[in-house]
Amino acid sequence: MKKDNKKALMYLGIIFFASLISYKLPHDSYSIIEYFIRPIKFETSVLYIAGIIPLTLYIISIVGIFRLEKFKYNNKLLIFIIIVGIIIPSMDLVLDFSRTSFHSLRNDGLESMDIVESDMHISSTEDKVYISLDLELIDYGKGSNKFNIRLYYPEELAKYSKKEYYDFEGYYYSYGNKDAIPLDQEIKVELEDKRYIDDLFETNWYNQDYKIELYNIEEKNDIIIRGEK
Repeated sequence: MKKDNKKALMYLGIIFFASLISYKLPHDSYSIIEYFIRPIKFETSVLYIAGIIPLTLYIISIVGIFRLEKFKYNNKLLIFIIIVGIIIPSMDLVLDFSRTSFHSLRNDGLESMDIVESDMHISSTEDKVYISLDLELIDYGKGSNKFNIRLYYPEELAKYSKKEYYDFEGYYYSYGNKDAIPLDQEIKVELEDKRYIDDLFETNWYNQDYKIELYNIEEKNDIIIRGEK
């Protein structure tokens, strides 16, 4: 039985490791594993292969737990539901709690903020180009923040635009405790020449990184969104 307990702990450790390497890095849309196994970008699509590694580790661990003597005669479906529905999400919560505690101990300001989701689309109407940006920020700290937001365009878009970035209007506020801030912005892009519109849509801007900068008079926080569409 002691041997079974050690193996069970080993498999739970593997599950935690798989959750850790799948966890999104601070201020970056890539996870740890994606820095080692990058997405393969084609002309019109992206192939994500990094997820195979955590998935394989999860499967190895679950199958290993099924084969333990102590669980040999237990309901396998129930064990699977507990692992997938409770244990794995709990490990993600542990990672979130660790990050929240880290920022709280450091008394971080804007550094405690990050992006949950960011989705950018570019469209054109007659001779005008628009960016639709759906953005959700989260504050892992404990204090409040007052800040501005600046969007740095993908490289190809910046090349055709009159400027490299767009400043959001007004101030934004966060209050810590994983406070979520959803933003939905439509941005009119000023091009150097309206004839560039067709050229822009023939580029691979959607595969290029862009940056969200949160800033105030005291500090700034740059968050990278990796091109993935």
